Formats: sequence, C-alpha cells, structure tokens
Amino acid sequence: MRLTAVLNFQSGSLRNIDRDDFEDGLKKRFVDHGHTVEVMGVHSDELQDVLERAAQDESADGLIVAGGDGTISAAAGLAWQHDKALGVLPGGTMNLFARALRMPLDLDQAVDKLAQASPRSVDIATAGNRPFVHQFSIGLHHEAVKTREELGYETRIGKILAGAQGIAETVASPPILHARLTGPENWQISGEFQSLSISNNLFTPAMPPFADNPAGGVLGIYAATTGSTAQTLRLVVDALIGRAEDNECVLVKALKQVNVAMSNGDENLTALIDGEECELTSEISFKVHPGALTVLA
Repeated sequence: MRLTAVLNFQSGSLRNIDRDDFEDGLKKRFVDHGHTVEVMGVHSDELQDVLERAAQDESADGLIVAGGDGTISAAAGLAWQHDKALGVLPGGTMNLFARALRMPLDLDQAVDKLAQASPRSVDIATAGNRPFVHQFSIGLHHEAVKTREELGYETRIGKILAGAQGIAETVASPPILHARLTGPENWQISGEFQSLSISNNLFTPAMPPFADNPAGGVLGIYAATTGSTAQTLRLVVDALIGRAEDNECVLVKALKQVNVAMSNGDENLTALIDGEECELTSEISFKVHPGALTVLA
C-alpha cells in the first residue's frame, strides 16, 4: 500500500520522543512489509490542513495518523469521506479509538502491528454532518472538560490533576439539560438530564470506557437523569470505570439513529465530540454508518 503518515508531535506521548528516530523507524518497518510511506511530522496548528491534503491525495491508499483522540477523529472523518484506509497510532492520553481497534498503547509495538495489518471495516457515526468515532457528550462530562481546559496544564500529570478538579467542581454544581430524544419505532424519552452521551457502538465495562466491538452497527444512547449530589458522584464514578449502564440514574439504549432536541433556551450550546468542543444546534440527528470506515488493524 502507498501510505501517508501524519504525526502530531504536540500530542501527549509524542512530545518527548526523538522525532527523527521515530520517523526513521516507522519508515523502515513499513517498507520491510512492502509498503511505501511518506512521513509528515506536524504541529497542532497545521494538522487539519495537512490531514486534508493527505486525504485528498488520489495516489495514496491510506493514512497513518499518530495523535490523541481529537486528531484521530479528524483523520477518521477525512479517511471516510475520501475512501482511504486509516491506521491509528496511539499518541494521546486516553487513546479510546485505538483501544477499540485493539492497538497496543506502546507506540513502537503499535507501529509493528500496523505495518503488518490488513484492512477491515468498522463503523463511524455522525452528529449532523460531523463524523465521530468515539462519542458525543453534553452535560457532566462536557462541563468537567471545560473546567479542566480553563484551569490549564502543561504535562500529562497536570492534565489528570486538572481533570480531577474539573470533575469535583462539576459534581458540586451539575448542569441541567432539558431534552427530548426520539428514535425508530416511536421510541422517545424526554425530561431533565445531567448528562447525555451518544457513542459509536456500546461501551464495554472498562476503565476508560470504549467500544469493545467497533463494528457492532449501533449507537449507544446514555441518558442520565438528575439526582442528588451523592447520586451524581456515583454516576461519575460508574462512568469512569465503564459501569454507567449499572447506575440507577442512567438509561441505556442501542439504536441505529436518534434525534436530540434541546430546549435550554441557550443559543450558544456546545458539546464534546471525541474530546473536542464544538458548537451545537438545538436539534441534531445522529446516525451510525455500519462498516463504512476502513481501518488497518
């Protein structure tokens, strides 16, 4: 295969490696397995442009991308739109889609596996026109991440500590969402929620939660109703360890598509999609696209 490798050297586990050694090692291992590979190391501010150019390159068969969940999500959407295979190298903090694809979390081991991998089909989901591979979330998770980013951090440990403080502040003053969800066969729920998450396939009980079957062909709907502070804290703990479906406040449903209508009276709604904040319309449609994304795994 003719491949383009895009490496985000500002992502978590790539920041402190020897850039030249890593690029040379990656090239050698892919060439040894019969591939042609062009390697491009980039910084975050140029990442989107480089990914778009690589995806539009008609002479390339696929993209190899190293970075965090946001980087991988952007690359997956472009690979899907331009009919390219996607190879994932875990370069972030959580590496959730890499976990779903059963990639080693050690970069060198992941390169070895990827160089020998074959194409396979997995699912990708969309929120409106926006593709995603892990989850959409609004409410508790989103507010905790916003607080973490406002606090700021410079290291991986700093990110974890800021995240813990973000969770504590959010539990103390949880958001209230007014929403109505509707799906096929007249399924619907409505009311007050403190968290809404829609995942690309159902999460497995794990820490952190990820989709154990990336080709399951469904969306996972996780709607958490409002509760006491103690119930909110328990919800956060259960979500972190992948046991949200066991929580008394959480409704879990597997659907192929769902519509979400928000009625909070806020014209500036935002949500998290694969860890990146984005603007949100008051009504949005979600859909899973079974087997539509080709990956190397």
